[in-house]
Amino acid sequence: MNITTNPLFYDFSPFRLDLTSRLLLRDGKPVPLTPKAFETLLVLVRNNGRIVKKDELLKSVWSETYVEEATLAQNIFTIRQALGGSDSEQYIQTIPKRGYRFVANVTEVMDESAYGPLDEFGTTTEIIRHGENGPREGAFCSVAVLPLNNAMTNRNAELLSEGITESIVEMLSVIPKLRIKACSCVLHYKGREVDPQKAGRELSVDAVLVGKIHKFGEKVSIRVELVQVTNGWQIWSEEYSEELSDITTFRETVAKDISEKLCLRLTGERPQRLFRSGASKAEAHQFYSQGRAFLNTRTKEAYKKAVDCFEHAIEIDPSFALAYSGLADSYTKRDFYGITAPWEVIQKARKAAAMAIGLDNERAEVRTSLAAIKLIYDLDLVEAEREFKRAIWLNPKYSRAHDGYAQCLLEMGQVEESLAECNLALELDPLDLEINQHLGWHYVLIDQTDLAIERLNKTLALGPDLYRARILLGIAYGKKKLFSEAIAEFLRANAIEKTAVLSGFLGYAYAMAEKKEALDILHELLEKSKHEYVPPYSLALIYAGLGKQKKALEWLEKAFIEQSHWRGRPHKEILIHLARFPFSEVRVAGVPGNRTFAVSSKAAGSATPR
Repeated sequence: MNITTNPLFYDFSPFRLDLTSRLLLRDGKPVPLTPKAFETLLVLVRNNGRIVKKDELLKSVWSETYVEEATLAQNIFTIRQALGGSDSEQYIQTIPKRGYRFVANVTEVMDESAYGPLDEFGTTTEIIRHGENGPREGAFCSVAVLPLNNAMTNRNAELLSEGITESIVEMLSVIPKLRIKACSCVLHYKGREVDPQKAGRELSVDAVLVGKIHKFGEKVSIRVELVQVTNGWQIWSEEYSEELSDITTFRETVAKDISEKLCLRLTGERPQRLFRSGASKAEAHQFYSQGRAFLNTRTKEAYKKAVDCFEHAIEIDPSFALAYSGLADSYTKRDFYGITAPWEVIQKARKAAAMAIGLDNERAEVRTSLAAIKLIYDLDLVEAEREFKRAIWLNPKYSRAHDGYAQCLLEMGQVEESLAECNLALELDPLDLEINQHLGWHYVLIDQTDLAIERLNKTLALGPDLYRARILLGIAYGKKKLFSEAIAEFLRANAIEKTAVLSGFLGYAYAMAEKKEALDILHELLEKSKHEYVPPYSLALIYAGLGKQKKALEWLEKAFIEQSHWRGRPHKEILIHLARFPFSEVRVAGVPGNRTFAVSSKAAGSATPR
């Protein structure tokens, strides 16, 4: 082809790569794909018919950082899933020990008139129009919303600043053509005077939104500006002044103005989804934002405070679906610590999730909360997968939905698919500590303990006081029979948060290391269980480590009966441990079909449901 201008699209039926909007489309509908996966696919498509070596792909896509070949392989897997799973071999061919080749017929499209996609709701979406030589000035594919600079010491002003920043990111994240940096990626700019150009280059985005609260009282006055990273030009600026009681309208106005200045014209149902109010009262939204902030702190005390905040938000605005969703999340996450009896937590979590669904079933957060309950407490993998998929459909960029779906897929035995979702969640929000530690947990559960230790150490470098990551790292060391290292990590976790769940793991490690402290912890937990709740799983762990098989199975059965957070996959670790002992069978209550688990020393350390 004799072409003097660059193509706007690449077509390989039924798919289209939109180079301006950075989208993969199937029959005109957007297909969720991470930025790095898009870039990988683009390199392959541009070189269709030619073998692209692995080194060439790594240098093209990850030019500024070092990654291993496993990351490339995972990206290829993600692309193949997006192109149709097993049938996608017709698009990307693996050349062993060399690289990959795109084998489908590709057509370069130069004329914008060929573009007429339908969005995922089945309505035509107006797109950014292009000049002859490419995108017009002012059209962007990626934006970072920096934390609003709060020059005052007023705590309420700070909460408002955080809430507005998060709301803008949330509102814009559902636009398929626009990539928004996650809040965690920009958090380190909080409270700093920032050069927008420098920040934009650091974040690899086209434009940066910065703002400042410079008056706070009965009215809130905020100035925001949008800056183009390549040349530092101010594309747009505005000052907003609103009564605090009307903060919901204020947030919507800001988000709408920003999206318009990014040349995104919305039609059909999109405005209702994007700009629909979450809370009808400003005070309710403030409590909601504060509750989410406490949830992200990830301590048992913070979870209690999160519950209080969400309950206050609901009291102020009983129709606030997101507050019920946050309440459900608080209960399910709090259950990890084993500080409240599961039968109390489960009913509250289910009730909150049901209320959220009843009020607004078209929010990704709400669907994700329900999916987590289906996965953790109901052990209903089919329904959990359905809800996670629905959440991702509602907002493909909601990292927590992908993170939860990864755990669901792992429980379903789909290891590669689970890892793809883990990596997708991490790419969407690379600094989210929970997502980082979940990838470590993924490696623990598939016995890739070296990778688990590496990932969890990276997570702890981001957040040294992350209690759960310390526990998971201790478990990983324990699986390698490095019990001294495991004990050290559990003790570090104990210095952060002392819980019965942690005591169970620490007692198990002491027992496996043949240290008398195991008995001390066991007696302490047994005494404690007489007047407050202690997770049976914790006691089962220690008995298993001490070689007391009958007692371990007795407490393990109690864990199933009470539907503990710890009755899912972790129980298999105990069964595997018990395989060291003579053959036994135990009927475990609470397991679908009341299956019998056979534990045999002849089973090479396996525990098999029959």
